[in-house]
Amino acid sequence: MILNLTDEEKCFHKELKDFLSHELTQDIVEESLKTTSVFADKDLALKWQSKLAKQGWAAQLWPEKYGGIKWTPIQKYLFEVECAKAGAPMLIPLGLKMVGPVIIKFGTEEQKERFLPNILSGDDYWCQGYSEPGSGSDLASLRCKAELKDGKFIVNGSKIWTTHAHYSNWIFCLVRTKNTPKPQAGISFLLIPMNSKGITVRPIISISGEHDLNEVFFEDVQVDTNNLIGEQGQGWECAKYLLTLERGASVASARLRSTLIRINKLTETEQLDSKNKVNTSFYVKQKLNSLDARLCAFENTEFRLQKQINSGFDYGFEPSLLKTEATELEQALAELAVEVIGPRAQILVRDSLSQAWPSATSDDVDWALPRYLNSRSATIYAGTNEIQRNLIARSIFANT
Repeated sequence: MILNLTDEEKCFHKELKDFLSHELTQDIVEESLKTTSVFADKDLALKWQSKLAKQGWAAQLWPEKYGGIKWTPIQKYLFEVECAKAGAPMLIPLGLKMVGPVIIKFGTEEQKERFLPNILSGDDYWCQGYSEPGSGSDLASLRCKAELKDGKFIVNGSKIWTTHAHYSNWIFCLVRTKNTPKPQAGISFLLIPMNSKGITVRPIISISGEHDLNEVFFEDVQVDTNNLIGEQGQGWECAKYLLTLERGASVASARLRSTLIRINKLTETEQLDSKNKVNTSFYVKQKLNSLDARLCAFENTEFRLQKQINSGFDYGFEPSLLKTEATELEQALAELAVEVIGPRAQILVRDSLSQAWPSATSDDVDWALPRYLNSRSATIYAGTNEIQRNLIARSIFANT
């Protein structure tokens, strides 16, 4: 995509590329290429976050007074694109892009001073307590309860699909503080230390064999009232704001483009059989071209929205549109990678094959199947794509 940049944006673009050439070391890139799940490895992501924080570039959604950077949407877009091109790991969004902005918008000054510096430095590592057994897409039906007794909230219940809970020292939770006719009105947003007495974390091993997800159980967990963000009953407002950030504030096309380039390179080396190379297959070429066309349309849509934000545009259904197409593209690309590699991509454990089939292992082969398996959840988390389509339709038909 050709960008018509201003002189200021061109200067920033050069500064960004110079920074990446000096600070994004080969070891970081190599580890980043092995990422198969939603988030990068914790230590890898924090190592990269530390470098960006020193440059003042880690918290792009934060105001300058709290350690953020005053970038235009185009500068944010350029940052995501160049980082993806260079092979930088994704920053873990749970602190910087999710709870951090919620604290800035709804929290007190004391809460901002208390939590934001440690989010920026990575000293506090966060997880998200939203989904529960029986309360996923219908999040308003959540039952994890926080009762106010003797000046403290007493939390009982559970959360599920909690990414990186086994690494985290804090969790931001939606809890029910009141039973109301409208279920959304009784939900509050609470910050809970993970070392609190009464918290149990149970691992969930994914279909790829990896441990990223967890169940978190709360049994009479005591939480200070100054850990409540906003007012009691304001949690749903906080949650909607956070979900808008999760679905629409990032630039997904850059990472998708990098994946497509990676698959294109695979077609030059992988063989379907002993005679025919993949890149001679009409079927693969057709799928590559189809995905490239879809991705070009998505890139232009995403870039157009970034420019509109710069002119005061307010998100409506667009985050749902972007989330839906981005996750379906992610799944289609992951599926194609497995098809390109062929039978070798079907094997998760390769040690036993290393002698009999020396060519069976490579970074790309080891990446493809776990990535494919993990991408199955992409159209479910952050609101299922079926729900997103309902939101899009409701918004469009409301204006007709």
